[in-house]
Amino acid sequence: MHSTPVSSKVLSALAASRRAAAAALALIAPAASALLAGLALAVPLILIVQTFFDGGRADVSAWRNAFGDLDRWADLLSSTGQAVAVAVAASTAGGIALGAILFRTDARLRRPSIALLLLAAVIPFTTQASAILDTLGVARMQGSALGLGLIHGLAYIPVSALIAGIALRAADPRLEEAALVDGSTQMGVFLRITLRQASPGILAAALLTAIWTATDYSISDIILVRTFAEEVYTQFTLHSRPQEPTLVCLPIALLLGGLLAVPARWLLKRASAPSASIPAPPRPFRTGAWRLPLSLMGALSGLAFTVAPALHMARRLSPGKGLGHYLAVFAPEIEVSLATAFAAAAVAAPAATGLAWILVRSARWRGVVGLGLVILLALPAPLLGVGLIQIFNRPGLPGAIYDSPAMLVIAHATRFLPAAVILLAAAIRTIPRRLEEQARADGCSTFGVWRHVVLPLAAPSVLLAMLVVAALAAGELPCSLLVTPPGYTTMGARFFSLLHYGLVGDAAALSLISALAVGGIWAIMGLVWGAPRLLAGKRSARQRG
Repeated sequence: MHSTPVSSKVLSALAASRRAAAAALALIAPAASALLAGLALAVPLILIVQTFFDGGRADVSAWRNAFGDLDRWADLLSSTGQAVAVAVAASTAGGIALGAILFRTDARLRRPSIALLLLAAVIPFTTQASAILDTLGVARMQGSALGLGLIHGLAYIPVSALIAGIALRAADPRLEEAALVDGSTQMGVFLRITLRQASPGILAAALLTAIWTATDYSISDIILVRTFAEEVYTQFTLHSRPQEPTLVCLPIALLLGGLLAVPARWLLKRASAPSASIPAPPRPFRTGAWRLPLSLMGALSGLAFTVAPALHMARRLSPGKGLGHYLAVFAPEIEVSLATAFAAAAVAAPAATGLAWILVRSARWRGVVGLGLVILLALPAPLLGVGLIQIFNRPGLPGAIYDSPAMLVIAHATRFLPAAVILLAAAIRTIPRRLEEQARADGCSTFGVWRHVVLPLAAPSVLLAMLVVAALAAGELPCSLLVTPPGYTTMGARFFSLLHYGLVGDAAALSLISALAVGGIWAIMGLVWGAPRLLAGKRSARQRG
């Protein structure tokens, strides 16, 4: 009797699990989309309305407290502006150079270098930044807004390089070939054609760097630089109410929202447009005698952003205490962080699938979803935490959620929802409309189209988005530090406390554990993403043989 190959059984099991996952996602997606989209619109509205009241009575004292000291505003604008400018300059320059080497040249070792960059992109920012800060010297960076920007810029180079590289690779090869035929040099083609076509992606990377730098306070608190994000945390600690923190960050939130409006409008138009087909990927630029140096530069950069921070943290471990000791000491924080990170991913990914489908397919609600995403991106993470406290810190069911790890799940899922939506919108856009139209012609409702067409085809991308959210949430700090319930401390909050009080050895150990945890999630992602293709390739080879 003929026996079924093992690879066929595995592929059948994977197909069955994909169908089951699609059915589960179809049930979760509508409720999760409505919940997180509602929070995205409710949080800023509640915070702004509350600035006119105190204890149920009309009161504008918060406006006087927030805007009465013009010197403070000048200091905040100056320090935040300097930090953002340096961070954007450093990350954009490094990102374009590294992205061009790894995505558009014939340099060797490009795939392993890109894999290392992918890992570095999701290593917690506090891990990368603390290693950079320790290398540059805490005393040298003390009170320096320019130093703060340099730390952020260097830490965000992996993300900028990936975004810039993908944008550079998406350039139309026909225009490049035509320019080469007309006698342009490779450098001329890159500067006039490739770089210009990649400018939207490079702009998006620069905006992300600006947003993350302006809304993070983990490093500014350590080196004593006053920024808007730091002031939000300080004002909430001083006044124990949301009015002053909301008003302090209102100008920077409006500025970031305005900066995001232009690329958001462009992305909405692009998401709703039919996907254009490019005949072939662009040819890599030949580097000649520079091939070996550029290959080494790409590989060493990948190692510098992954292995180097881990080795640096390992050297700072307290003498006589191995990693096993710290795993036992920080076991509660590790369990809370990983459990809430994966729970947040399980909520955010289905919600993002529904919202991404609306962005791509629904002309009526596309603008509302886009507005919610811009608000979440522009809203500083500490203020998101303050807003969630106002919603859930009350008697009854909201209070029960507020005192449980579910609060961390909601905070993480809400904060990283835009990243998942942007990732999944590209996947939804590749699904042919005719398949959805055929399903509707066969009698399927919108729910049926989601379950039988959209989710099965988008399942790999949904899983990828889920793991990306889990990796980001595992090391999140600015929002979770405010909403963490008693008894459920995260790795990020514990790391911030250790570093704040100068316990460098313990902070290094926890930072290393965070990096290893994210690396483990990334390894799972690689196995899940690559195993079906590997097995399918083996089956195809067997059939051809």
